[in-house]
Amino acid sequence: MSNTTAAPHRLLIVDDEETIRLVVRRAFADFVVEDAVDAEQALLSIGRSAPDIVITDIHLIGMDGCALLARIRESHPLVPVIGISGYVNDEDVQDFDFDAFLLKPVELEDLRAQVMAVL
Repeated sequence: MSNTTAAPHRLLIVDDEETIRLVVRRAFADFVVEDAVDAEQALLSIGRSAPDIVITDIHLIGMDGCALLARIRESHPLVPVIGISGYVNDEDVQDFDFDAFLLKPVELEDLRAQVMAVL
């Protein structure tokens, strides 16, 4: 009888706030969590190895989260992307193809539930 276990999910958190990245890393301790401070760093990480899911802030310096989403959809259309922001609402992002969207401050239970729902 084989005793294999599934590999943990890989999550990429993209946010310029270090506190958010740390909170997500702790909340998803059962995942392999990578982080990026901006979209360019996120795209480099995704280019090396696509994660199972991406959580991105909408307001990033340089390329914003909506543009990052478009780039991810071009190269990895099946990777789910969750948008988070404290400065926009659902109507502002409804024209984009996020798999889910949450307002900051994010309740960790809600974030975890959304992640599990889209995986």
